[in-house]
Amino acid sequence: MRPLPFRLTCWVLAASTTTLAANPPSEWPELPELPTWSTTIDASLAGGYRDNLLLSPTRPERSPLLRAEIDVMTLRVPAGAFDGYAYLNLLENRYLSGEITDRERTAIFAGEARWQPSTALKAVWFLQAYHLDQVLDVSVTETELSTAQLRVTGFATGPSARWTLAPFWFEAKVLARRDTYRDDLDGYRDTEGSFAFGRAWGHGSELSAVVTRRLRDHDSRPQVTVAGRPLPGTQLETRQTEGLLQWLQIFDTAKNLRFSAALGRQWSRDNGTGYFDYDRDTARAGLSWKTAPWENEFLAEANRYRFPVQFIGVGINPAIRRKNELRLSWEITHRFTERLAGFLHLEREQSRSNDDRSRFTVHTVYAGVRVSWDSLGAAP
Repeated sequence: MRPLPFRLTCWVLAASTTTLAANPPSEWPELPELPTWSTTIDASLAGGYRDNLLLSPTRPERSPLLRAEIDVMTLRVPAGAFDGYAYLNLLENRYLSGEITDRERTAIFAGEARWQPSTALKAVWFLQAYHLDQVLDVSVTETELSTAQLRVTGFATGPSARWTLAPFWFEAKVLARRDTYRDDLDGYRDTEGSFAFGRAWGHGSELSAVVTRRLRDHDSRPQVTVAGRPLPGTQLETRQTEGLLQWLQIFDTAKNLRFSAALGRQWSRDNGTGYFDYDRDTARAGLSWKTAPWENEFLAEANRYRFPVQFIGVGINPAIRRKNELRLSWEITHRFTERLAGFLHLEREQSRSNDDRSRFTVHTVYAGVRVSWDSLGAAP
């Protein structure tokens, strides 16, 4: 989405320049009142193909698809200590020849109320609500299922505070999350706290680190034995510790060339036999570049899991379970006008493991048109 504060500045400067050219200083009229809220809408319609709807290792289900998406962002233009935003995303994938599933659907609402009494201090209250109806890989958290069509509704909310002591900044955050499933999976509550700090190095670069501690309390799910069998009279909890190091580089003031990278590690431990314990290493990278009328965005993510208590095979010395994930995506956009663009999206997701249930590959491709509108651009 377009950086609204920068666009607002350009709009004010353009209005002032026009007034200066038409009137001597003694005859300057009053400037029009600036809008309090700005709204941006992006809507897209696309058609394409996916070659493994169910993320199956042995029997992939293929289908053409129709994809519709709309993003709505409403932003309170910063004019004092208080501002905020509200964001809505609706996405529907329809599979024209799917036999077991014919759709995937997501609805996400997010919003922030922000109070910034000075440039050094900012307090935020965050709220997110979502509904997901899609096929997901659940082999990390389940004993039997590797993939499943899940319908989950949830929300997350919590405060954060950020202090800036240039060139350094520090942020503390508390978040509560609640997920409820319409399927056989048990719902849970997450409580997490995180602390982040970073340093701006100038020339558009920033290095930051974040440490997160999370507690997941399941509604009624029991602990399991090391063989994955339920233990009656118990209740499952997991504790996760995560560390992430991130680098952002913007190569020009117009943000036509951006690069980001992150390296992280997560330790997850349950309160029982350790069957659900795992260690995860993560690497992510993103690159976007614009050369009018073309825009490109490339994303890559790799995850490596190690399950110290889960074993594969039989015998005296069976191997511990391992799993590797890779996701790649590339989106190419051609902007015909400021409001109309065409795009092509290519995506590959791959899972490899020494457990046959956790292996799959899926390719997705779709192309379509996107229409954009914003209230500042439409203002007279």
